[in-house]
Amino acid sequence: MEMEIGQASVRGLGDLGRERLEGRQRGPPPYEGFLEKSAIFNFQSLLTVILLLICTCAYIRSLAPSILDKNKTGLLGIFWKCARIGERKSPYVAVCCIVMAFSILFIQ
Repeated sequence: MEMEIGQASVRGLGDLGRERLEGRQRGPPPYEGFLEKSAIFNFQSLLTVILLLICTCAYIRSLAPSILDKNKTGLLGIFWKCARIGERKSPYVAVCCIVMAFSILFIQ
């Protein structure tokens, strides 16, 4: 990494580092990878999380139905609804699981 003080050209740094060294950029360093690591901002990861939630809720309801059946409304009612989707649409959920597994394993 070469740096010459007093000149505008700085070698070995990216654009962000060059701007920071030259004083054009102020404030804390930018978080470049933050949006890439969250499942909320990545559509495929969000679909994977929703699909896993549906499958998990349907499995838990098959083992112990009383856990999810007593909370049909409110915030915990989301898990009951996911279990119902998993039970009623199980062929579609299974196809989605296979497509998502193929996508994660071979496309990414």
